[in-house]
Amino acid sequence: MKISLAGDVSFSPKRGYAENFMIREKEEKFYKIFLSKILNKFKINYKLYYKYMFKDIKLKDYSNEQILYNTNVQIRDINPFEHMKHFFKESDISFFNLETPISNKGRHVGDFNSEVKYLNYIKDLNISLVSIANNHMFDNGEIGFEETLKNLENNNIKYIGGGWNLSEARTLKTIEKDGIKITFLAYTDHCNMKFYGLARKDNSGILPLYSKLIQEDINKAKKVSDYVVVYLHFGLENTTLIHKEEQKIARKVIDYGADILIGGHSHVPKGFEIYKNKPIIYSLGNFIFGHNRKTWGNNLVSTIELNKDKISEIKFYPILSKKEYIFSPILLNNDEGIKLLKRIKKDSKKYCKTNLLLNERDCYLSYNF
Repeated sequence: MKISLAGDVSFSPKRGYAENFMIREKEEKFYKIFLSKILNKFKINYKLYYKYMFKDIKLKDYSNEQILYNTNVQIRDINPFEHMKHFFKESDISFFNLETPISNKGRHVGDFNSEVKYLNYIKDLNISLVSIANNHMFDNGEIGFEETLKNLENNNIKYIGGGWNLSEARTLKTIEKDGIKITFLAYTDHCNMKFYGLARKDNSGILPLYSKLIQEDINKAKKVSDYVVVYLHFGLENTTLIHKEEQKIARKVIDYGADILIGGHSHVPKGFEIYKNKPIIYSLGNFIFGHNRKTWGNNLVSTIELNKDKISEIKFYPILSKKEYIFSPILLNNDEGIKLLKRIKKDSKKYCKTNLLLNERDCYLSYNF
């Protein structure tokens, strides 16, 4: 069986954050009443105060060095997956982190929100499942998040790491192929809306990186699965460094019983580790993004080969992600790709004491178990 993995996906141009009360729209009426009573006691004009507190305050304009390369129509009207379809369709199971709400509704709270039309491209890709456990999933508020859930469900796109309530978010998503059962779990170390976005007993949301919860879910998954794959949205952003605390968390999840750990959030690819004969992919970097930065570069995709008894091989392939290519990446098979692979090989040895084999002819890194 082959599993294909990619990194962070967002189709949204960067919008800038809004300085709003981080409360759910459904609870807003209660807060209005509560605030009005408090403010009236202090003889404060409630309507003016409320209007000010809920207005959008946009971030400063970005410099030309950080310009949104792909906001023009000619680029954004293409299928972002066009050049990578074969990579996913040649696999039995495929996965990436969906780092954006996909909604026509909601309130502008954070950086990202993608147009609903992009669901057609994800659906056409026949992706097995996506993670919604990440810090940007509430960037369009609670209504935007819940519309994202509806849109994914209406398009038969499975998701992990969140749901309509805590119980539903923790429901196991197990995929069976060729007699092999694999359960996928996902968690995030933070949400940009603080506690606003966490799944609760009676509220929709995403799953936090909470050790007790993760351990319980893994134990439950191992009873019905041959393999348990855990995705963690965690760690330092915009750096190739694998911090010791990141390593402690990743290894702890393996200690809990995970067979494969996939990391994300850094937006740049990081090194790879074998711990207790189990793979830890700290980050593949971005896969598709609606904006670019000067500090970002090329990224990775990965494949994992396994059978009923063991994981046999992992491979890493470089993808071109510079400038406008971050919105429609292609596989790299040149010196630029080899340069990235050599850096990943070096970092894997430096931070994780793991040796990867470099195949320069076919442009990939591999680890054989």
